[in-house]
Amino acid sequence: SYLDNWNVGGYLISENSNNGILSNTGFVLQASYSRRFLSHSKSYQEVSVGSGVGFHRTNLNSQGLWFGRQYDQSALQIDPGLSNGETMLIDNRSHMTIDIGARWKYQENSKNSYEIGLGISHINEPQIGLILAEEILPRRVHLFLAADKNFGSQLTHNLSISLLSQSPSVMLLPAYSVDLNFLDNEEISLKGGLSTRIVQSITGWNLESIILSAGLQGSKWGGYLSYDINTSGLRAVTQGNGALELSLTYLIGEE
Repeated sequence: SYLDNWNVGGYLISENSNNGILSNTGFVLQASYSRRFLSHSKSYQEVSVGSGVGFHRTNLNSQGLWFGRQYDQSALQIDPGLSNGETMLIDNRSHMTIDIGARWKYQENSKNSYEIGLGISHINEPQIGLILAEEILPRRVHLFLAADKNFGSQLTHNLSISLLSQSPSVMLLPAYSVDLNFLDNEEISLKGGLSTRIVQSITGWNLESIILSAGLQGSKWGGYLSYDINTSGLRAVTQGNGALELSLTYLIGEE
């Protein structure tokens, strides 16, 4: 039935740092179900629920590290042959993560919609520490609110805010964007947006970044360019440079 929609997907993770001294690999499998409740052809409510299960492995090449005990003061150099005295390091750790989420959407008409979503990641709080004193991955809660409002035949405003909470920090992601059908063609629109990332850490609330974006959206394709302006304390380290991102999308099959 077109009122019911099942989705299944997954992705692979492969990361390494410091020339492979620390690496992480994993696989995440996700599934979701959506049910649409019709009022008429262009107005409906939709409820979605989903879950994900991930399997991860972290490896530490402790031979690539050195510690204070391995500094030869007489020769004024590091001697890897000396004992590092670290007896609590674990060379690898495997863990499983479980995620759940739900979303409600109200499509008022073909132009206006409202939605709210809630997701909880790694609800099982797996142990991830590479030392014998166990360390857990805290739960992450993600609350999302959004609204699309049309003004006239050409202009649509998009407002959203996300709240992410994971001990010990909280992040707010407010965003605004606008869609302009400048060619009087509903299949092609010009998009522009502004969003920010505000983080509460041990030093208080801080504006971490401002993100500017622009792009074109067609019925089955899209192209977007965004620039992330770093406003955090790391701005001096990056010499004021931000991050430039280009995204290209294409929908295969029927819409």
